[in-house]
Amino acid sequence: MIVFTKIKNFIINTIDRTFGIFKDIRNYFYLKRIINKNKDTEEWKKFNLRVGWSGRIYTIINLREEDFGEKNKEIIMVRFMEIAMPLFEYLNSLNLQEVITPKHTHIDGTISYLIVFSPLFHWLTLEWIVNKVFKLGILILIIYFLNSTFKLDILFSSLWNKFINLGILK
Repeated sequence: MIVFTKIKNFIINTIDRTFGIFKDIRNYFYLKRIINKNKDTEEWKKFNLRVGWSGRIYTIINLREEDFGEKNKEIIMVRFMEIAMPLFEYLNSLNLQEVITPKHTHIDGTISYLIVFSPLFHWLTLEWIVNKVFKLGILILIIYFLNSTFKLDILFSSLWNKFINLGILK
C-alpha cells in the first residue's frame, strides 16, 4: 500500500510540476507582452523604467539629503519606500504583482537605490533545467552503451538512426 501511495504522489507531483512549468512560461510571455505594450507610455517614462533582454525591469531611485537630514538607515529606508510606492502601484495596475519580484540594491557612494523587478519563476528553475539535462544525457549514454555493447540494433535501430540523422550523435 505504501508503494502505491508513493507512486501516486510521484505522479501527482510530476503533473503539478509540469503544469507549473507551463504556467511559469506563460507568465514570462505575459510579462514580455505587457512590457512591450507599455514601454512607450508616459507613466513608464515618468518612472524611468528600462528593460533588460531577460525581461527584467530596472530603475534607479535617487534620494536627496534634504529629504531626511541625517543618514539614519531606518529613515533612509522609510523615505525610499515612500518614493518607490507610486512605482509599485503602477506595476500593480499593470497586473504584474504575481509575475515579478522586486530587489533593491544600494549604489555605493550615493544615497540612490537600484530596483530590479525580475520575472518570478516558481517551478522553472536552473536546478530543474540542469537536473533534466543531466538525466537526459545519462539516458542517451545508456542507450549508446547498450547499443554498442550488446549490438541491440533490433531494439534501438530506428531511434538510433534518428539521432544520427539529426546530427546529435555520430
